[in-house]
Amino acid sequence: MDEQYQFEDLLHMTLSSLQDYLGLRAFGAYDLKAPIKYTQEKISKELKKEYQCRLQVCTAPDPNTIPADKWEENVLTWPNVNEGKAFSFILQNKTVETEYIGRNKDKKAYSFYESGFVGCLYSYCLPDQRNKVFIKGDMTPSTKVCDRPHNTWILFDSNSILTIWCTCVAGTSLCCSHILAVLYKINVAHKRGY
Repeated sequence: MDEQYQFEDLLHMTLSSLQDYLGLRAFGAYDLKAPIKYTQEKISKELKKEYQCRLQVCTAPDPNTIPADKWEENVLTWPNVNEGKAFSFILQNKTVETEYIGRNKDKKAYSFYESGFVGCLYSYCLPDQRNKVFIKGDMTPSTKVCDRPHNTWILFDSNSILTIWCTCVAGTSLCCSHILAVLYKINVAHKRGY
């Protein structure tokens, strides 16, 4: 039977016995194929890499580097995106099961929109690529409404979605409720004829 150690026990071990103990633990974890837990530094590095990759694939600048005075709060510059185009993008990227979108994600995102969690949306048309437009905005977090807002952006080409980003935990999945709520706001604006 394995001997159970407490933290205090490890403090009193000699260096060689501590090395043996940790070596056996590492071998056991490897043998059991225990999942690797990454450090926050590694996770941050991977997120930055993913972020840059999305922009490079679409040949677009980082929207966070575009000066604030270049962004417009003008609904007329928003692309015309209906629910079909939004869900087509999500399904094309196979980020979630179809059933999950209809049953959970869709309802949650619409409730975010209806509750006013989507702040002002700003647009920026890429000068060298007029058919590409960024839409960015802040989203009130759904669980801790007093926390800093999530920053979201969507890159459109004409009326198609090229890529998205949200600073929430699920934002890297290409399908978070905050992005869908932003898409609902854009869709409703077009339906109402703005």
